[in-house]
Amino acid sequence: MTIPPRWRKLIADFGSIKGRLALVIAAMAIGLLTTIAITNAYAILTREISANYLGTNPASGILDIGEVDQTLVAQVRGMDNVAAAEPLSIVETRVRYPDGRTGRALLFVSPNPLDQSLNTLRIEEQMASPPANAVHLERRALDLAGIGLGERLSIEIPGSGFVPVLVAGTVFDPSLAPAEQEQTIYAYLSQQTFVALGGQSALEWIKVLVAEDPFDQALVDQTLAGIAIALEAAGHNVHLVQAPNAGLHPHEGQMRGILGLFLAFGVLAFLLSAVLVSITVEGLMAQQIRQIAIMKTIGARTAQISTLYITGIAIIAATMLFVALPIGIALGRGLAGIIADLLNFDIVDASTPPALFAAWLVTGLLIPVLFALRPIFRATGTTVVAALSDLGIGRSSGAGGRLNRFVARLFGTSGQTLLALRGAFRRRRRTMMILTLLGLAGAMYMTAGTVSVSYQASVDIAAAERGYDAEFRLTRPLDRNRVAAIAAATPDVIFAAPMMRLEAARMRGDGVALVRTYPDGGHGSMTLYALPGTQELARFQGLEGALPVERLDGQMVVNQGAWALLGRPRIGEQVNLSLDGKRLELPLAAVIRQYMTPASVFAADTDVAAMTGESGINALRVVNAARSPAEVEAVVDRVGQQIEAAGAGISLVVTGNLMDAAVSGHVNILIVLLLALGVLMAAVGFLGLTAAQGISVLERTREFGIIRAIGGQRRQIVTNLLTESLVIASISLPAAILVSIPLSTAINIIVGRMTFGMALPFTPDVCGMGEWAAVSLVGALVAGLPPAFNASRLSVRETLVQQ
Repeated sequence: MTIPPRWRKLIADFGSIKGRLALVIAAMAIGLLTTIAITNAYAILTREISANYLGTNPASGILDIGEVDQTLVAQVRGMDNVAAAEPLSIVETRVRYPDGRTGRALLFVSPNPLDQSLNTLRIEEQMASPPANAVHLERRALDLAGIGLGERLSIEIPGSGFVPVLVAGTVFDPSLAPAEQEQTIYAYLSQQTFVALGGQSALEWIKVLVAEDPFDQALVDQTLAGIAIALEAAGHNVHLVQAPNAGLHPHEGQMRGILGLFLAFGVLAFLLSAVLVSITVEGLMAQQIRQIAIMKTIGARTAQISTLYITGIAIIAATMLFVALPIGIALGRGLAGIIADLLNFDIVDASTPPALFAAWLVTGLLIPVLFALRPIFRATGTTVVAALSDLGIGRSSGAGGRLNRFVARLFGTSGQTLLALRGAFRRRRRTMMILTLLGLAGAMYMTAGTVSVSYQASVDIAAAERGYDAEFRLTRPLDRNRVAAIAAATPDVIFAAPMMRLEAARMRGDGVALVRTYPDGGHGSMTLYALPGTQELARFQGLEGALPVERLDGQMVVNQGAWALLGRPRIGEQVNLSLDGKRLELPLAAVIRQYMTPASVFAADTDVAAMTGESGINALRVVNAARSPAEVEAVVDRVGQQIEAAGAGISLVVTGNLMDAAVSGHVNILIVLLLALGVLMAAVGFLGLTAAQGISVLERTREFGIIRAIGGQRRQIVTNLLTESLVIASISLPAAILVSIPLSTAINIIVGRMTFGMALPFTPDVCGMGEWAAVSLVGALVAGLPPAFNASRLSVRETLVQQ
């Protein structure tokens, strides 16, 4: 088959720049596969997280009543707009691990947890013949417990102490975060088993599924509030109504926010890599300008020539798409698997939506062509006379001006430096594109480091401001003086703060306390601490209002998490709270900052006792002299034994190490992904720098020949071109730092609000800046070496006959 002359011409033209084309295809493939991977992961994850959660038939809400029997459940089931109702209890308690440590546990107690119709469980593995009085753990809790199937785990049953319980199997509950992240053992057991182990016989809550449109949040809230009001009228005390976001997995909003952020960066990386097409085509057109003039002279039309080169770019884009598509799809599925594992749900269907394939094809083919249009039309639109007058010594965009004078002051005014500066800024538009690529790549890298350092700073602030090593939560109140005496008599306890701790909720206008809390008690829960003074709060930074000096009498203080849940009331505004069904109404005095702390409200113990009748001490915070984990655990055990000897059990012990471990697991993956995006953008940037330097050498071939003809040495040309690369990389450094500041601030706000309810403290990563400076300078040298050596190898004769 004979190839038409025009296509032979196109093949020859592209063959003359095959090295630069390979760089462009690689850079474009990196940018495109990043976009494909993130969009594919987004599509898979948003579909699968919803399918996993809704597949369990989640309850629309839970009513905390205190004592529930089957008659009451049947009464609720028969109310208007109720599709289903089931009883349960969720007991917060402790487990003792095989190595002697204690940890947090949640016991989900129901008549038959493996055969419930709401929030259904899927058995993952199970003993062949499960014995009586055994429990099932959530599938991720088995590893945290450090035991195997068929072994016993020591679980503290309220009123009966620690009891060894056989683990008969594991189940999958997609509504819960992984056990190792929350440092919590999730156990499921029947009501009969709970009683046999020493627990109370009555269940306390009722799960309800709304019949009509369970995804309508307003209707769900209205129905649940109506049930609560009806039960109150019938003489039942409804302490709290939990109404999670209708139809939404507890982590779905966070996941969409993070993936949306990554998607924006992925699209940006692709668009920046498309800039390389414009740069490469510009160089090709400069090389072919005189041949284009000859083609026009013998009858070729501008439209024909333009179409020829546009077709060539489309073929290159198709090649790049062919390379990027399978890799991007595979990476997207891998990323989806990582995030699904992080959030504890399964990827059942990893297929890509057909519409997404269409979007990739259109984007991958169209964007490179659009970026190539400007240099193609500019070259093919040049008149024959102007094109034939081009001698191959490209015109500079101007060597003078403010920019060059500024850069000259920055780098010095030696002859070598000035020559390098003139070369670097010879094509201003091209240089600015490369600076943009490198600047954004550096900004992304520094942002990842800054977010990581800022997060660690928040952890350090939390540890410094927390003021205690362990918090003991008692099963019943004790006298304050007795608790203080227990702490004082325990070796290694150097400070103790007894207080009353109560679960709190915002009281609605209709008298119903309704919260956006999921069954695990997180994502919307709030706690009130009744304090004798303000010493516990003095170390925290104020955000709004002024902290009372000595006591909180007649007012309350909240942290940022509780302030958000309460609707951000104004200072002085009355806040109505429900404390286990009892009303507490006080004006807001101040808002304080607390990192790594759930939503908390603080009020005077006398006000709480007067308004609710709650008094005594059911929580104790201690500071101990021990520092190693084993020593801390020993002190915790001694204090716990003293409290139990005084007649109160311990429902939970929360240590600083436990809190740090629970929060850290949520952020590490984000830091890794940010760093990965920074590395990908850096690769695109340095590939772009190599391509741009290659084009610069091509345009200045005759210039280098003249330098050689008047006595210039090969090493001077190499030094000059390498200096140009270093100048560009050096200028990109301050640009990267400047861009990283608002970018880091924005991501700190997003991550901080999702994790702590407020922005992370901005803490620049100085080491990361130094690392990027070293990477960019070394990368600039590596990027500049190939074109520099190519230019130095040309003879004077070859350069002067260059067309």
